[in-house]
Amino acid sequence: MSEHSQNQSSFHQEVEKRFRLVPNFFVSAPAAPEIVERLWTFAVAAYLDNPIPTLFKERLFVFLSRFCPARYCIARHCGFLVGLGHSAGDPAATAQTIEQVIKLLQTPPPWRRDLEPIYRSLEAMNGPVDWPAPDSEIEDQLFAVCALIFVNPTHSERALNMLRHALGGK
Repeated sequence: MSEHSQNQSSFHQEVEKRFRLVPNFFVSAPAAPEIVERLWTFAVAAYLDNPIPTLFKERLFVFLSRFCPARYCIARHCGFLVGLGHSAGDPAATAQTIEQVIKLLQTPPPWRRDLEPIYRSLEAMNGPVDWPAPDSEIEDQLFAVCALIFVNPTHSERALNMLRHALGGK
C-alpha cells in the first residue's frame, strides 16, 4: 500500500469512527486529499467538538441547510437526524423520527413570518437560556434568527443582537 493510500485509509477510519460512516463530502476530492483533510479539521473544531448540544446542533444544521443551494447538506444531515450515521459525530445521539424531521423542514422561514413577536420574546428573556428542547417555541425562535444571520449576515444586526442576548456567551 502506498503512503498516500495508507494516509487516506487512516483519514477515512478517523471520519468513520466519528460518524459511523464516511460522508461523501469527505471523499469528494480524491486528487486533492489534503484539502478534504483540512476541511475535516475545520469540521471537527466548528461542528463536532463545539459545545452546542448534539440534537440542537444537528436540527439547526438541517434547518439552515434548507437555505443552501447545494442539496447535499440537507440530505446528509437529515440522514444523521434519523439515525443514518452519528448526528454531529455523537454515538449517543437520539435519532429523530421522519415525522419530526418533516415538521422541522416545513417550518416557515423567518422572512415569511412576523418577526416582531420573536424579537419581543427573545428580548424579554432575563439572561441566557438553557439549550431548548427540540420543537419548542424557543428553539423555533432561535432557529429563525439564526436563519436571518445565515442568509444575510451583513443585514441582520438585530437578529444577531437577539441571539447574543438569548444565549449569552454560549
